[in-house]
Amino acid sequence: MDYAGKRVLVTGGLGFIGSNVAVRLAELGAHVTVIDSAVAGCGANRHNLQPFPSRIDLRIASIGDLALLPDAAATVDVVFNLAGEISHINSMRDPLRDLELNTTAQLQFLLALRSLRPGARVVYASTRQVYGVPQYLPINEAHPVNPIDFNGIHKHAAAGYHRLLTARGEIDATILRLTNVYGP
Repeated sequence: MDYAGKRVLVTGGLGFIGSNVAVRLAELGAHVTVIDSAVAGCGANRHNLQPFPSRIDLRIASIGDLALLPDAAATVDVVFNLAGEISHINSMRDPLRDLELNTTAQLQFLLALRSLRPGARVVYASTRQVYGVPQYLPINEAHPVNPIDFNGIHKHAAAGYHRLLTARGEIDATILRLTNVYGP
């Protein structure tokens, strides 16, 4: 896809993956809006967007904050939905926080998006952890889902919301189940 001139929304855009996506999109000429709640422990770092501070519209807010979405989502061409709790350990320490960040906020965001931008293209970053302990390797999409922590359960639920709204023709989502993401 040629991103020059496209309007792209990156949720969780201050984290490692989100910021790299946002910066690359800006390099390709996209009009990038980043929404990030900057919740402690979720990887937010404003320095990550330094290569393009004037070309990326940064908004510090939860994706569940429906007041800011009309402006950010009404004309979007593509959404890279990377927001959420990333720590499996934190999900076990505080499952209600994980539920809010990975499930409730995701559902609020998707329900607003379907109203504001029906049929929007969404790329959702889930986790390989939804599969739990591997029954075989390499894991593929046919592997049974059997999460072993709250993070995996909540990410699986959020992926289910994306699938449901896609099946109903209300958004157009692709779900990634990332594993072994690393970097500086």
